[in-house]
Amino acid sequence: MSTDISTSRADDQHEHPWQSTLVRVAVCWMIGIVLSDTLGGHVWWWLGAVAVVCVVVLIMAGLRRSRGVRTWACVAIVLLGAAWTVVRVHHIPGDHILRFVGETSQLARVVGVVEGDSHITSPHRGAFGQFTYKTPGTLFVLRVERIVVDGWLQPACGRVLGKVQQADHRVRDGMRIEATGWLAALDGPANPGERDYRAVMKRNGVDGRLTMRSRGNWRLINPPPAVKRIGLSRARFADAAQWSLRLGLDDGPQRVAFLEKILLGRRGAPLDEVTEQFRKVGLAHLLSISGAHLGMLLLVVWAAVRLALPHPAWSAVAVLIVLVLFMCVVPWRVPIVRAATMAALFCVVQLTGRPLAPLAVMALAATIILIWLPTDLFEPGFQLSFGVVTALVLWTRPMSDGIFPPTFESGHELRAATAVGRWGASFLAANVVAFIVALPLVAYHFRFISPLTIVLTMLAFPVVTALLTLGYFKIIVGVLFPSAGMALSGPLAWLTDTLLGLVGHAQTWRGSYVELAGQPSVWWTIGALALACATFSGLFRRRRIVLCVTWAMCFVWLPTIGMSPLDKFARGATDDASPIIARLNMFAVGNGSCYLLRTYDIRRDEPATVQRTIMFDCGSQSYWDLGESVIVPALKYLGVTRIDAMFLSHADIDHYGGSLDVIAKVPVDRVYVPPQMLTEAQSHPDRAPAFLIAQLKAHGVPVTAVVRGWSQQWANCGATMIWPPPDLPGVRANDTSLVMKVRAGEHRILFTGDVQGYAMSALLDADADVRAHVCELPHHGSFVNAAPLFLHRAAPRFVLQSSARDRLYHDRWADHFRNDAAQRLITANLGMVELRFHADGTITWSSFRNTATCPVNRAAPVAGTPPQ
Repeated sequence: MSTDISTSRADDQHEHPWQSTLVRVAVCWMIGIVLSDTLGGHVWWWLGAVAVVCVVVLIMAGLRRSRGVRTWACVAIVLLGAAWTVVRVHHIPGDHILRFVGETSQLARVVGVVEGDSHITSPHRGAFGQFTYKTPGTLFVLRVERIVVDGWLQPACGRVLGKVQQADHRVRDGMRIEATGWLAALDGPANPGERDYRAVMKRNGVDGRLTMRSRGNWRLINPPPAVKRIGLSRARFADAAQWSLRLGLDDGPQRVAFLEKILLGRRGAPLDEVTEQFRKVGLAHLLSISGAHLGMLLLVVWAAVRLALPHPAWSAVAVLIVLVLFMCVVPWRVPIVRAATMAALFCVVQLTGRPLAPLAVMALAATIILIWLPTDLFEPGFQLSFGVVTALVLWTRPMSDGIFPPTFESGHELRAATAVGRWGASFLAANVVAFIVALPLVAYHFRFISPLTIVLTMLAFPVVTALLTLGYFKIIVGVLFPSAGMALSGPLAWLTDTLLGLVGHAQTWRGSYVELAGQPSVWWTIGALALACATFSGLFRRRRIVLCVTWAMCFVWLPTIGMSPLDKFARGATDDASPIIARLNMFAVGNGSCYLLRTYDIRRDEPATVQRTIMFDCGSQSYWDLGESVIVPALKYLGVTRIDAMFLSHADIDHYGGSLDVIAKVPVDRVYVPPQMLTEAQSHPDRAPAFLIAQLKAHGVPVTAVVRGWSQQWANCGATMIWPPPDLPGVRANDTSLVMKVRAGEHRILFTGDVQGYAMSALLDADADVRAHVCELPHHGSFVNAAPLFLHRAAPRFVLQSSARDRLYHDRWADHFRNDAAQRLITANLGMVELRFHADGTITWSSFRNTATCPVNRAAPVAGTPPQ
């Protein structure tokens, strides 16, 4: 059987050699993109290499060496792909927006065209979302035409991410606007585990952000007539589709928001809970319009037309018409354009009547897309779309034949049961192939595995197909006959509730979602994909034991040496010779604070084990979903699975806003707070502190009030509370902050919370022992008169400042530290900072944005009696 199949494929390629040529061109172009991204270089270097190779090709052609011509032609395509990528991605024109973007914000006025629909962001995120004072914001991509900086009007090109700090539904695709705001570079991840939005934006050609305070900071400019007509037409189509979809569905806001997102690509209403459920069960791709949505819709159209009109050309025409209408009502995002390009090429090939293998069509589509956007090669959407579809084309049929072998009985038609069996085998084979090929890519890009994806996909596929078909049918019918469109709202609502119920129930299944401790390395991903391809290609045929052992080794490699270098840093890998007795991590949370201290039990000839894990504060003014988006991923990367004690310094939400999200994912044995925080919760049951205390009790986490004199000791480490006193009079919340001194061997660490003038002066007047090797800069670096003397008395070697960049614009501490021996480490510049305390008395530190270990600093001895 395999010989016959391979022979037929060889005959096809011999009959149509240009089909295999398309595949070679696509592969060579991808190699060129990878080489350009890896090696960089000037475009003229690559073009010079192309010219040399073309001369070699001509020489080979003159010598009539066809194999040499093909080989060197492939090399030329590789070099040409690299040169084109340099021009499209790495070459920065003189008027590019990057020339005006810096790390610090500057006021600028920009003229440009909005690309794609706007996205309304929700401020109600995280456990304390209901207490936020922030308003919804608006995000959109702006293609820059001109820019005014420092009073000079200049032509410009490139794209920026526009951000209005208010909800603004007026921003639409195709609008030409003039916007005034603060122009700055996009921020990359500051902590391990955070999603790298800067890299995602850069791969989509967005190189900066323009922040506008209000809706009044932009105005509409009349676009050229042709552009205006096209934009208005698309907007009218989109509005009509949204109106038709909403007919009869106004009673369910979440249901309507879900349907608008899955059918029209609208991002209006927040669906955080639904999105999280789909992500956990491995079906997150169903929420965003992509190739899967378009493929299911067009397959239904193709099959329906083929039943009525058997000639394939009519089906191709119908699919093209539906595709054009579809593109009129959905935003033109990269995944949608990618899928539409593939579908249009398949239809055009059918209309020409010329035979073309599906693999060749996909190669042509991939080449077109990568010429338009070379960086799309590194996007998970591109890799999953083309990788999975290629695998389905190559291996679904052989696997289906293995599951349900075909019967060849001359003169007899297959019985209905046999036909159903063949269809079921094909459906199962397609899901298995897609799951195995997608698994390494999903693990690499999204750092999780959904073992039950095959089962859930098979259950959800018919529901999603019916929902998409009925949803788009309702939109068309509703525009023409509104009453008929309303009649379809009932079945559509039932299908929507069925899908949401299935996903909501599936997320509770054991084993439906496995988060990885870190990101797999590139080499593990390539190795796993190569193993999957070898398995499907029959390389391990009759070698089942070898196959099982190889797959086992692949998954053993995943949590060990398969981890990327960044994850090894995040886990605290170090080459320091002296044993580490404690690690202190200061997470980058903007204006807020969150510290993690881990002490180690060091014994002779035994590996060090974590003795105690303490978190001091967990909140931010910048991230209301701090716990879920920043701290929990960072803890997983650091290998932290339990917190022995969490200290929340006082009743300001930027010090505890992420605590409940952390506690929901990571067990916490006990929470310590100042007594004034409990009093605040009792006096004002409608405020955030009362909600915190109630939720801690609901989670079964004990809450203990601590004051000066509280202490706890373990082995060679201990903690002592030196503020607030039991009889503290009525003061502002900041001055009720816990001030805690921790001893780790001979090292001393001082946590200060938000204490200000009153508390610092009281501690100094009482001659409290505040000396420490490492000290938190009080109140994120806010300058008060008592602070310099307090810091001088502490005499630290390292000062930790957890703050955003805005606190550095008028930095009153700059002169102080310029003349002081202490080294100030600021999260705004360094990202997450880790200090390592060694048994020989040294302290080393490193930062997330500079993973190289910084110079070793000898810790100065602290005079006086260690705290007991």
